[in-house]
Amino acid sequence: MFQVNIAVSGDITITDTSADPFLKLATSDRNYVIRVDNSDADKFQIRDVTASATRLSISADGIATFGNTVEIPSVLRHVGDTDTYIQFTDGEIDFFANGRDGFMTSSGGFVVNPDSANYDFIVRGDNVQNLIYGDASADKVGIGISTPASKLHVYETSNNVSTLTNLGTTADGATVRIENNSTTTGSYASLFLRADTGDVRIAAIRKSSTSNDVDLAFVLDDASESTSVERMRIVGDSGNVGIGTSSPSEKLHVAGNITADSKVFDADVQVPNQNLLDISNIQISNANDIYSNATKTVIDDFKATFANDNTGGTTIRIYVDDGILVDGENYTVSVYYEGLVGTLSMDWCDVALTGSHKSATGTTSSPASGRIYGYASKADYTSTFRFIDINLSQGANDTVTLFHPKVEEGTQVTDFVGTERTNQEGNSKDLNNLNVTGKVGVGTSLPGQKLDVIGSARIAGTNGTGTADYTLLVENTNTSQAIIKFKPNSNRNIGPFIKSTPRGNAASDGDIQIGDENGTIATFNVGRVGIGTQSPGQPLHVKFSGDSGVKIESDTSHSSLFIDSDTGYGQYIRFSQAGSNKYWLNSDTNGNLLFRPAATGVEANMITFNSAGRVGIGKTTVKAKLQVEEYGIDTTSTASSATTQIAIHSFAAADFRSARFTVQVTNSTDSTYHTTELLLVHNGTTANITEFGEIHTGSAVEATFDADISSGNVRLLATPASTDTMAFKVVCHSITT
Repeated sequence: MFQVNIAVSGDITITDTSADPFLKLATSDRNYVIRVDNSDADKFQIRDVTASATRLSISADGIATFGNTVEIPSVLRHVGDTDTYIQFTDGEIDFFANGRDGFMTSSGGFVVNPDSANYDFIVRGDNVQNLIYGDASADKVGIGISTPASKLHVYETSNNVSTLTNLGTTADGATVRIENNSTTTGSYASLFLRADTGDVRIAAIRKSSTSNDVDLAFVLDDASESTSVERMRIVGDSGNVGIGTSSPSEKLHVAGNITADSKVFDADVQVPNQNLLDISNIQISNANDIYSNATKTVIDDFKATFANDNTGGTTIRIYVDDGILVDGENYTVSVYYEGLVGTLSMDWCDVALTGSHKSATGTTSSPASGRIYGYASKADYTSTFRFIDINLSQGANDTVTLFHPKVEEGTQVTDFVGTERTNQEGNSKDLNNLNVTGKVGVGTSLPGQKLDVIGSARIAGTNGTGTADYTLLVENTNTSQAIIKFKPNSNRNIGPFIKSTPRGNAASDGDIQIGDENGTIATFNVGRVGIGTQSPGQPLHVKFSGDSGVKIESDTSHSSLFIDSDTGYGQYIRFSQAGSNKYWLNSDTNGNLLFRPAATGVEANMITFNSAGRVGIGKTTVKAKLQVEEYGIDTTSTASSATTQIAIHSFAAADFRSARFTVQVTNSTDSTYHTTELLLVHNGTTANITEFGEIHTGSAVEATFDADISSGNVRLLATPASTDTMAFKVVCHSITT
C-alpha cells in the first residue's frame, strides 16, 4: 500500500491548466475521482471511475445533482426551526409545520390533516382566494368560501356561471346523489335552495320504516305564515301528484281552484287547438236530415233513435253549415251514441275520415255507448262540407241512439260536446272543459247513464230539515217508479235496489221498496215497514212462506225483544191463524204476565204470572205460588233451635177457607225425622186444626202443632220438642173462601 501523509496549515491547491484537476481515491476494487470539469461550466464532480458514473455533480451556481438513489435521514429539518420538517417513515412521508402534521402521502393516498387536528386545507385559484377550503374544526368543505355552512358549500358571486355541473357521457352517467340512510319514518334527504333569504327544499321523504316507499315533496317559504310550507308532493307508491295536499287521492289532486288559459283535454287528445272552431249546435232531428232503411224516433232537437228495418244498411245524413270552414284546413267531426246494436261508422261527404275511433260495434247482450270521430281536410273535396254521413249496419235488431254531432277545427276532438242550449251562455265562457253529452261521466269518458260516476261520490247540502227540503232528489217524471240500483262489481248483474213507487193520485203518496234480483224484500208504506209484503198492515209486518220465522241474535252478549208501551197501557204479543186471533200474551199495568185465549184478548186468563213470582192457571188474581182456579199450593221453610212456638206457614184468611198441610221436620243434631199431615179450617176468627197422621224415626215426635189467626192471617204453629236444630218444610194445599 502506498500512503502519503500531508500536514499543512492552510489550503492545498491542485491545478491543471490543460486538463481537469482531480483528486483520485482508490481501493482494491473501486476508484473514485473528485474533480473540477472545466469543459462543463466548472462543475464539481464526484465520479465512480470503476462504474463510469457521476455520483454527485454541483454546478457553479450551487445546484447539486445526484446520479442515482440518495439515502437521506428519516427527518429533513429546517435549519433554526425545529418544528418544521419532513419526516420519512416506511412507505409514508409527512410534512410538519409548527409541529402539526399538515399532510401525508403514502401508498394509501394523499391525506390532509392526517392526525385529525384543527388543520384547515386550502387550495387557491388564480382569481379565487379560497378555491377549495376544508374547515377542519367544522368538518365542512367550502368551494369559493372560507366559512362553509354545510358539509359542502358552493359559493359563486359571478352572474351566469354554473355553480355545480355534473357532465356525463353515457345515458345514466350524470348523477348528483344526496343520501340519508336513516330508516325512521319521516326521515328525508333534501336539496336546499336559497335566493337571498327565501328558502326552497326538495325532499325525498321516507314513508315507512319497513318499506322503501319514498315521496318527493317541494317545500317553499311562505312569508304570510313565516314558515316553510309543503306546496307539492309526488307519492312514490301510487304516482299521484298533490298540489296543496300531501295525500293526493288521484293522479292529480289539487287542493284549491284550477285556472287554465287554454282547455283541459281527455287522455286521447294530445295536441290542444288554441283556435278551436266549435260547431256544436247541429240538430240531429232537423227536418232537412235524411235517413234510409230505418225508423226514426225523435227524443229532442239534438237526439234521436234509429232502428234498422233489415232491408239494407242505414245512412243518416246530417247537414252542416259550412260557411265558416276554410279550404285547406283540417276539421274533426264527432257524434255520440248509446244503445248501439250492430256496427256504426261515419264519413264526411262520402270520403273516409282519418283516425282510429271512427267506428264502433255493439251486441244485443251488450249494447255499446261512446263516441266516434275522425278528421279530414277540406281541400280533399271539390264540393263544400255540407253533410255528415253516419252509417248503421243492416240487421233486424240493429239500432242506435245518436246525439250531439259536432265539427271542430284541427285533428283532435275535445271532451265536451255542447248544444244550442249551452251555447246560449255566450263566448265569454269556455264550455269545452266539461263532458256534457246528454250524459255526464265522472271518471269515465263514455258514460252509460245520464250521470255515470266511476269511483266514490259525496253529496252534501245545507237545506233544512223540513219535508220539502232535500239534498238528493231522484225523480221519474212519468207515473211508474224512481229506482236506485246496486251492482257489486263489473262481473255481477245489477241486483239490489231501492225503489219508490206511486200510491194513488195524491201528490205526496209513494212507497219505498228495498229488494234484490229475487224481488222486493222490504216495503216502507205510510209509516209502516213490510218485510216480505208490499202491503204492511202494522208498523212492522213480516211475511214469509214455508216454515220460517224471525230470529233475534247477538254474537257478543244477550239478545232481547224490547216491547215498550205508553204510560197506563200494557203490552201484548198476539198469536193468530189465517188472520183469526188464537192467543194473546199480555203484560198488564200491574206487572202481571197474562196468557189469554180467543180473539179479543180480554177473555179470562188461562195462565197468569204475577210480580210476586206466583203462577195462576185459570185465575187472574193469584194468591198462592201455584194456583189452579180455586186450588192453591204453597211451600215454606223455617228453622229453629229453641223450644218456643213459631209460625211455620201462613196465608190470608180472606183468601183461603181451608187447607191441608204436609209437614216435614228434620233434626240435624241427631239425624232424626218427623212427618205429619194436618187439616185446617177457619171461620175468620178461630182456626181449627186436626192432625190425622204422623210418622217419626226417633224415640218421640220432634214437634207439636197448633193454629191461630193473627192480623188477618191464618198461621200454622209448631213447638219444637228440644233445643236441637230443627228444619221445618211445609207444603200447603188450600181452597179459596
